[in-house]
Amino acid sequence: QSFALADAAAAHRALESRRKELNALVSQYARVKGMPHSHVHAELRRQCGGPSLAQATTDQVEARITMIREWNDRR
Repeated sequence: QSFALADAAAAHRALESRRKELNALVSQYARVKGMPHSHVHAELRRQCGGPSLAQATTDQVEARITMIREWNDRR
């Protein structure tokens, strides 16, 4: 049982780290494009689907990271 708790805690930390990474990418993109941060998140949600970042699954966060990296590559 302690392994399950440790795994859950590690998964939570990993997801939180990916959320922070996404937020940093969104901030960078918003700054460069002169857009509000919230509008970038909203467009990612519209294109990738899913709930707000706080409720997003790991797969949903990963999809958003991939998409915003593609957007950044097109700048």
